Formats: sequence, structure tokens, C-alpha cells
Amino acid sequence: MKKIFMILAIACFQFAAAQITEIDSRVEPEMPPDPAMNQDANTIYSVATIEQHPDFPGGLEVFYKAFNKNFKIPTEKPDLKGKIFVSFVVEKDGMLSDFKVIRDLGYGTGAQAIGIIKKLPKWQPGFNNGKAVRCQYVLPITVPYQPAPKNIAPILDKKSSELS
Repeated sequence: MKKIFMILAIACFQFAAAQITEIDSRVEPEMPPDPAMNQDANTIYSVATIEQHPDFPGGLEVFYKAFNKNFKIPTEKPDLKGKIFVSFVVEKDGMLSDFKVIRDLGYGTGAQAIGIIKKLPKWQPGFNNGKAVRCQYVLPITVPYQPAPKNIAPILDKKSSELS
């Protein structure tokens, strides 16, 4: 029993001694980089933090008209309506990248929205301190609602009267 106790005491002592490390006083602590001194060219800014926001040529009203012209309502859900939220990065040259669908209505609407946005012209980039910067942009897109054709209304009224 005495031998086991001695072995355990020696093992504990060696374990504790192995944990002690010397601090080298010659090495200066590393300072975090100053963001003002070292702006990375690939930094992606939020729209809320820059001076001039990115914009579609002609404005968002022109964008939505072009989008609605190209968007096709899924045949599986002709009465589909709601909003799709698409996130992307507007690059310094106005090109778009890093597309993500944040909110989708299903039936392939998110993928279709990204496909349409990719085909539209380049955007005007955002600016901060007089320089073009990469900027994260979240775009809400309202899916156009197409009401039922007028010739269906009498049929619906006729069926509802038959059910009564």
C-alpha cells in the first residue's frame, strides 16, 4: 500500500510540474490590428454602415418592373402570392455574387428569382469614404398576384348557388 501511495504522489508531482510554463518576457504581446490602418479589400459592408447604398440602374422601381416581366407564376399554384427574400453581394464593379434565398414561397420561386436577378444588368456599387465597396444587400421581392380570369367568376357563382 505504501508503494502505491508513493507512486501516486510521484505521478501527481510530475503532472503538476509539467503544467508550469515560463513566460518569455522578451516577446511583446500581439496587438489586434487597427481596422482604420488595414482595411481589407474584400470586406463586405452592411447597407446600414455605408454612405451611399448600391442601386439598380434607374432605381428599384425599374428593377421590380423588369423582374415582374420575367417572373412566371408556377403552374402548380396559380394563386401564389407573398414575398421572396434574396440576399446577395454587390461587388465594387456592380456585379452580383453570393446569392442566397432567405425566404422562399416554394415551387421553385427562390431559384427562379435568383435566375432572373443574374440576367438583369449590373448594379451601381455602394460607396464608403468615396471608394466603391463590396456590400451585402437583402432584397424583398413581392410575387405578383394574378387574379383569376373574369370568365371563371360566373362558374364559381353558379357552383356556389348549386351547393346552397
